[in-house]
Amino acid sequence: RMLWAALFLTFALCSFHRLGWVKSGMAAALAVVAALLGNTLRAAALFIVEAGILRLPPWSHESTGLVVFAAVTRRFDRGSRI
Repeated sequence: RMLWAALFLTFALCSFHRLGWVKSGMAAALAVVAALLGNTLRAAALFIVEAGILRLPPWSHESTGLVVFAAVTRRFDRGSRI
């Protein structure tokens, strides 16, 4: 879901900033890479939590994904103004 949300956000921002198709394609490619890296980071963080290496409350599973997604999409607006 992170990939679809990242691409939707990227194309919405590209449309808002009226970017051409080349810059929109570049932004989409960067969004895919950022989402894949973010998903890898999320999976590693969840492994640490689920394996019991780090004791956190039960709601930390959902919040981990939200925090990583927020970190990945933090610079999308700035990056869409290529």
